[in-house]
Amino acid sequence: TAAEAIAARIDDTTRQDLNQASRCTLPPAGDSLGGAGWAYKPAACASNEGMDVPEVKAQGDNGGRPALGTASVVCPRPPGGRLTAEADSRLTGVVAVDRSWTKTAVERTAAGVTSTVTAVAEGINIADTIFIAEVRSTATSASNGRPRRNQMSIHDVSVRGVRVGTQDLCTAECNLQNLERDLNALAGGRIVFRTGKGVNSGLDQALLEGSPKGAQTAVQKSVARQASDRALVGDFTTEIPAFEMTVFNDNTYWGRARQIYQFAGVSSSATYNVVVRPSFVDPGLPPEAGGGGDLGTPELGGTPFDGAVEGLSGGGGVDFETRPAGRTLLRGDGDNDNPFVQALQAVARGLRLFLTSPRHALLLLTAWALLGSPAVLGRRRRLLRGVEAD
Repeated sequence: TAAEAIAARIDDTTRQDLNQASRCTLPPAGDSLGGAGWAYKPAACASNEGMDVPEVKAQGDNGGRPALGTASVVCPRPPGGRLTAEADSRLTGVVAVDRSWTKTAVERTAAGVTSTVTAVAEGINIADTIFIAEVRSTATSASNGRPRRNQMSIHDVSVRGVRVGTQDLCTAECNLQNLERDLNALAGGRIVFRTGKGVNSGLDQALLEGSPKGAQTAVQKSVARQASDRALVGDFTTEIPAFEMTVFNDNTYWGRARQIYQFAGVSSSATYNVVVRPSFVDPGLPPEAGGGGDLGTPELGGTPFDGAVEGLSGGGGVDFETRPAGRTLLRGDGDNDNPFVQALQAVARGLRLFLTSPRHALLLLTAWALLGSPAVLGRRRRLLRGVEAD
């Protein structure tokens, strides 16, 4: 189990600029960056089954600088514990946010593996013209490997307390469709607003509903929207913002032709898989300690393989090899010519192929059927000739 959270993060290009004084004018000493580049580190934790403590906690490291915000994580000892990651920050400038915070929780519940992400931006001030009391977004995804429900993921967005100049567009919770329409009309084409619940949100509806057998679900941008954002503005994120503002500068000054501000973005996913035990698990350890346990020799008495018990125990030159993944496999001694053992190995390999990769097994059967069809047709022709002679 592992988690990471940070109150403020910048892209790689900006980090290079800040860390090389020759590339730009650094802020003066005493600024939030301290005049010496970017040194903020996230809060990070990791835990595993073998640890003595029930959970591991960590706080963010600001590198000795004035804090841009707080971050904390809690990693439980797996399996099934509640993992949380939280971050809290603020933004100043032409676009200001009094408080921006997010919280993520991942846990195993009765609904399956559940991921819940909440993001909130409070006190938004856009150029002293647009004021928004709160933008909130929540994404929940649950997967349990069962046939999907009506919707395996839930995405909720709310905006309240919006004012433009002295005009109140909504005082309580806003109607998102009307809000988007009114703000775009007031912006006159210079700025485009959109919400996370609008028709142009870019949400991947197929992932929101989930896969047919309940293996995967998510709240995130569609593949088409991701490709568009990367090409147009270099946006590589998958989060769905609750509120987004795009400013068109038309290159009237040096800089990007488009500036995008996203508030309260969320992305969640849940996947349910059956996988082979990791290779680093020690098979000699008991199962409660994370190992494969003592698998020993299989009990074949009272089964159709009753006569093979003695040979499988070592007398017939065949033993059972315990692999690092904790599996027990039938293994010959390399020159064993016992036809029964060889047949048993072939059947075991065939069964394993059917269980692990039924698609490939069916393809192989089809190929063998096609290869054997000439012999079958030839045999049928000889039989027909025999009938005609009679």
